[in-house]
Amino acid sequence: MKINKNNQGFTLIELLLVVGIVGIILAVVVPMGLRANIDAKYGVVRQNCSELASFASQWVEKSIQAQDEQSSTATVKDYYASLAGAPEAPNTAGSVLDGQWIAIQTGANNWNLGESGTVDTRSTTQITGRVMNNQDDQAPEDCVEDIIPPDKSIRNPFTQVSVFRAPNDPETQGGPITGAVALGGAAEDVGDAGGNPWIYYAFAFQGTDSTTAQLIGDDTTFHAGMGLDTIPKLRNGVFLGRFR
Repeated sequence: MKINKNNQGFTLIELLLVVGIVGIILAVVVPMGLRANIDAKYGVVRQNCSELASFASQWVEKSIQAQDEQSSTATVKDYYASLAGAPEAPNTAGSVLDGQWIAIQTGANNWNLGESGTVDTRSTTQITGRVMNNQDDQAPEDCVEDIIPPDKSIRNPFTQVSVFRAPNDPETQGGPITGAVALGGAAEDVGDAGGNPWIYYAFAFQGTDSTTAQLIGDDTTFHAGMGLDTIPKLRNGVFLGRFR
């Protein structure tokens, strides 16, 4: 009995068609997967900001309790202002604080322990109106990083480095860093007749679309419409608090 066999296999056209279909699928699926991965990391950065807000609040409460209660004029919003790059909160509606990177390494700050991450390298900044031992405008004894438990690590998911270390400081690195976090504040135009405006504080962070290390005045500095120079941009960030 004669058996017919088809030994032709796939034709070149069929192979090209399959390769083309696979290419189209990869062209759609791979970018979606990468985008999902980046979006997940942005979610981690937002969670980091929420945790930083909690620890910052604990630090403010601890520092307020430590100052001379009878002589000090520094308020809660002044302590937050020190975390946003100023010795005191503004008292004029419409004023904007300088803003400060959480990982700032270029000078004293109330966020971190410096590049080495050890207490002996800590250098905190003064707060106007803080009196300690009859000395005016004193710097706090510790910083926010001091009060974070040793087993609690807050890392930038894009760099895999602690949010407090230099690899997350755009100024030190000379350019934008995806996931780098800064705190800013602005005085809202809703103050009372005595000129005591509400101060709105929020975190903003950089994204893959960031192009500069600037803190103020550049729309491309932060991710998704965030910014530190207007209340609307601050509201696009991660809320820390509103004080008067």
